[in-house]
Formats: sequence, structure tokens, C-alpha cells
Amino acid sequence: MARKQASAGRALIAAWALAVAVVGCSSSGGGDDASLPEATPETKVLPGKSYVLRVGTHCGVERLGLPVNDVFWITDEADATATDWLPAQWAESVDDGLIPLTIMLSADQSTLKAEVAGHAVEYRRLAETDQDALCA
Repeated sequence: MARKQASAGRALIAAWALAVAVVGCSSSGGGDDASLPEATPETKVLPGKSYVLRVGTHCGVERLGLPVNDVFWITDEADATATDWLPAQWAESVDDGLIPLTIMLSADQSTLKAEVAGHAVEYRRLAETDQDALCA
């Protein structure tokens, strides 16, 4: 009887460990919060409210490939020599060429914060004077 209880106890511990591992792996991604509204080019993004914006990473994310409130956004944090810049902390969150960014527009709508995996990048409005090399 004691042998059956010990075996059942080990099975319960193994099942618990597997459940913890599965939950840990599924939540360690980009912070794609299903409770947040999805932002699309048609969405009116409100300042101070968080949204999920899924952008392509083929050309990097120095410049967000989708407009937010009819504005394109660029960061000054990018490595100027990289044509496909992506913060290292965001790399594991890329899935099938897309990354879910948690975005928030500033109160004056001059900046946009994008966050993935606890790492935030600040974007500003793309200006006419910005070097905006197109990606092939």
C-alpha cells in the first residue's frame, strides 16, 4: 500500500511540474495580453490606454510598419547600421514574422511606447526629414 501511495505521490508531483513548465513557457513570450484591445490601422488609439499592435519584423522595428492614428512611428534607439533592427529582448517573442507589441500613446500624442517581454522602446512621429530607407 505504501508503495502505491509513493507512486501516486510521484505521479502527482510530475503532473504538477509539467503544468508549471507549460504555463511558464506559454506566458514567457511577448506579453501578448489577450485582455487588451487589438490595434489595427483603422483603430482610434486613445492616449494612456494599452493596446496590442502586431507588426512584421522582416525589416526590423526601427520604424513601425503599421500606422497608429494615421501616423507612422520611428525610434531613435535603433542601431543606425542595422537594416533589420530588433531589440534583443524582443527576439523570442517573434512568431511567424510578427511580434505583438503592447503600445501606449502619450497624452500629447507625440510619443508611443512599445513594450515586449518587459523591455520598452519609445517611438516618435516619423518626420519628413527622417531617413526612411525602404526594405526590400
